[in-house]
Amino acid sequence: MVKPRKVLIIENDLKGRKEIERAFCMDEEFDFEVTEVAEIEEAIKILEKERRFDLLVIDWRLEPLQEGGLELLKAGRVYFPKIKIVYTAYATLENCVKAMQAGADDYIDKNQEGSLKKLLESAKEKLRARKFEEHEPDSDWLSEHAEELMDSYRGELIAFIDGKVVAHAPTNRKLAEKIKEMCLDEKPFIMFAPVEV
Repeated sequence: MVKPRKVLIIENDLKGRKEIERAFCMDEEFDFEVTEVAEIEEAIKILEKERRFDLLVIDWRLEPLQEGGLELLKAGRVYFPKIKIVYTAYATLENCVKAMQAGADDYIDKNQEGSLKKLLESAKEKLRARKFEEHEPDSDWLSEHAEELMDSYRGELIAFIDGKVVAHAPTNRKLAEKIKEMCLDEKPFIMFAPVEV
């Protein structure tokens, strides 16, 4: 059994949020677990707490900011690599360039015919591409949490996906067994927490 793909939708229009949620929940290829919020602050609180989302769908105009989506993209850099798609009714070339420079993986105009289908297909294509990538944690985060990791996992191998520890074990064989049991279909980044001498 393959784990569900976690999606965070940040969209201030309730009807729009529900339409996006429905499209992902009805997909037959992936099992999507969807969380949806209306505001930047809510999204950041969730990301700080959980971190482990496979995909963010971000509206461009998020209250109270004119370019709230851009601010969220910039803030999202500290929450580890994940797929970020801007889905907006305010699609301009200038906004698209800003979004891509801030780390968006795609930029889709809601006003285009079939835009919801395009959003879902883009997300699925990018999830398929990530399937066998090694997900190395952000180096700044690793430096900041090095002491905590050494205290918690001293002398063990640690497996990460998107900056979250998914498994740990004292040997390669035991770690491989744990990863296999979890039915992960993404390749974790593995590091060793040395024993201090």
